[in-house]
Amino acid sequence: MVNDLDVILSEGESYTVEFKESADKSLPSEVCAFANASGGRVFIGVDDSGRVVGTDVSNAARSRVQDTIHQMEPHLNVDIEVQNNIIIVTVPEGTHKPYSCSKGFYLRSGPNSQKLDRDSIIEFFQSEGRVRYDEIIRDDLPIDERFNEAAFKRYITTAKISDVLEHEAILKNLNCAGMSGGKLELPEDALREAVVNAACHRDYFEKGSRVMVEIFD
Repeated sequence: MVNDLDVILSEGESYTVEFKESADKSLPSEVCAFANASGGRVFIGVDDSGRVVGTDVSNAARSRVQDTIHQMEPHLNVDIEVQNNIIIVTVPEGTHKPYSCSKGFYLRSGPNSQKLDRDSIIEFFQSEGRVRYDEIIRDDLPIDERFNEAAFKRYITTAKISDVLEHEAILKNLNCAGMSGGKLELPEDALREAVVNAACHRDYFEKGSRVMVEIFD
């Protein structure tokens, strides 16, 4: 249930909100655009001005909406609910970007959904880190058994790569290895140094001041 529906309708369309009078053929492109961006909600039964005009909210109508969205590639699970005489489609940010529909690739830009041209699609693939098969990290590889120290040293010597960094760091910089399972993007040593610096340089004469560290996904 959307508790702030009246506020959303009064504020109008935005980066995460789209109004549609009916579930027409453009619905997949709107959902696709949200999935390729940060997610959002489509309110079916609302005109561009935010006025509720209502729509068919029967089970059959909701099934049609679901079937229309299932045409996207790759498939994406969305939440469909009914509030009064409005269908609300909540679209999460996709985890397998980029998503496409029969009309192509779309991306949310401000309050609009923009179709991506060829160069933009290539750029999007690169920005999302979509890699070739031979670049996919193997989580099942026993690195302690397979890593050849002598071959590694021969390679960095031949390539004239400095060995001042740890082997793990060099392999990651060469895109030959990576971290999986939720390791931090920043090394723990860097985070520890940031906390130490914050504690050392804070103004202790300011009453109520505190050091706060926030780490986001």
